[in-house]
Amino acid sequence: MVIKSSFAARPKILSRHRLFRLFSLLIPILGLAACAHKNPLTQDLLDNQKETWSLNFEHDAPNRLSEVINHIGVLNSTQSDSQQLNDLLYYLRSYYYFAADIELTEQQQENLDKVLLGIAESSAFYQTDEQALRLQENYLVALYLYFSDKKMHSRIANHRKHLIKILDQFTQPDTTKPTEQKKFTLWESLRSIAFLAYEARRNQPVKDALVSDRQLADSLLKFTKSQAANNWQFQHGVWATAYVQVISNDEDGDYIDQQMMALIDNADFLSEQDKKFVFSNRYLVNSFRVTDDCEQTFKGRCEIATIDHALPINHRCSDSLFIRANQMTAKELADSCDKLTSQESFFHELLATENKPTSDDLNDSLRVVIFDNYSQYNQHGQLLFNINTNNGGMYIEGDPSKKGNQATFYSFEAFWDRPEFSVWNLNHEYVHYLDGRFVKYGRFGHFPSKLVWWSEGLAEYVSKGSDNQRAFKLLDENPKQDWPTLATIFATKYSDGLELTYRWSYLAIRYLAEFDRENLQQLANALKNNDFKTYETLLGTLAERHQGNYVSWLNGHLAAYQPEDKVKRTKPRKLYRYLYRDYLMPEEIRYSEQHRHVD
Repeated sequence: MVIKSSFAARPKILSRHRLFRLFSLLIPILGLAACAHKNPLTQDLLDNQKETWSLNFEHDAPNRLSEVINHIGVLNSTQSDSQQLNDLLYYLRSYYYFAADIELTEQQQENLDKVLLGIAESSAFYQTDEQALRLQENYLVALYLYFSDKKMHSRIANHRKHLIKILDQFTQPDTTKPTEQKKFTLWESLRSIAFLAYEARRNQPVKDALVSDRQLADSLLKFTKSQAANNWQFQHGVWATAYVQVISNDEDGDYIDQQMMALIDNADFLSEQDKKFVFSNRYLVNSFRVTDDCEQTFKGRCEIATIDHALPINHRCSDSLFIRANQMTAKELADSCDKLTSQESFFHELLATENKPTSDDLNDSLRVVIFDNYSQYNQHGQLLFNINTNNGGMYIEGDPSKKGNQATFYSFEAFWDRPEFSVWNLNHEYVHYLDGRFVKYGRFGHFPSKLVWWSEGLAEYVSKGSDNQRAFKLLDENPKQDWPTLATIFATKYSDGLELTYRWSYLAIRYLAEFDRENLQQLANALKNNDFKTYETLLGTLAERHQGNYVSWLNGHLAAYQPEDKVKRTKPRKLYRYLYRDYLMPEEIRYSEQHRHVD
């Protein structure tokens, strides 16, 4: 009886014990959810959704972003309050555009990656309802906004399968009229793939993540082929595939070319002329092919505009300077002419040129080509002028000793600053013309080495003068032991990167202009007289003579350097200006409170 009584009592005691342990385990989870829900940093933005799309909202409140990321994870793991989950995911978009500083801590990067993967792997993610499509849209936008940061590149590989799976669902036949949400999700699907592929061009980890095999390319080709009745979807597919072609190895790149040619050849909904237009003006230009490719590898497949069609404006500033443009007002043309000619006197005084051209230089005029934006520059620059536009504009000197040669500067309007008008790199590129015409003998590449610092540093200094905060920012961002010596700067190659090519070279030119202008002019004189040996010898002498004083000069500027204010932005941040093509923007895609970006 005692044994039986004791045995009968044990289940009650064990049950209470287990219940207590279970409750103890649940308390942190329930408490975390409750705490996250009531956290004033997240509740504030949930209560003021409309106000978050503004510089006036306190995006940079301490720990706000961390709390948002954590709360997203809790809501997803507990599958509770889908509206709050949507609002917090959408806030990541607001934060990117309006926060003063978007550099995530290592912990924030790890947590963001985890919560986004958690969302993509949840059971509700790959459904066909509006809520799932909305989740996909927010996921895709968060990927290309935040994973473009180099510190996030190694994490992209885990997301590739989700990029492909989202796109694949739009390849399936659908007889229903697409909703606004479905259009936006598809649009962001193609953009996220293309934008990350663009990032991969200069970043091997991203390239490895996206094109380790042909799966992504095949998904894009399959999708594009399925969009015969949908104009903007078809063109976006061609564009995104071109971006992937650029980062593929030679064998896979050739495969993509062949598949795209066959796809467009069999596109019965396109006329023969439209087939040529789409292949050349949507595919080839976005995979950075030029006129030579149209005349050789893809002969008979291109449509190329005439210069009068692409650039109908022909405005003469002076006997030696004229502008070809697509759209510019009379005032914009006049102001551009003034900006170009205003720096000439300083250039000639700085280098003591006496306004005399170099020997054998017949480049007596400069053509300035100004496109409306980068999209036009990319399209017409490559097909019409046979130049690679993987840059922010360029000066092509040609062969100055050849009669009839036309020196040309190619640029475009700084469309991201509208309604203010300016031409990107206008003054910088004009210095290249002056340098080639009045200082450096021969054509570009005539001298064997050690000219990059001169060309780019001189163009930066003459065009910017003492107003170049970005150059001195390098002193604050880099340890002193990593500052390049004058000898290193003088030996700079274009492959050494933007900082050394432009900003450190600017500092070297500016230093010599302020402390040893006489020898700066001697360098110019040696180049003008085609005397590279004297030029190179003098560079060695100047590097040794001035290194100590140059470092002291840098230290003085470092002490006076004032970092840009991170507390308050005066303008919202924008997407990197070269990512998207304006001609792709669908008329039926209209930003609204739930679907918007800063253009």
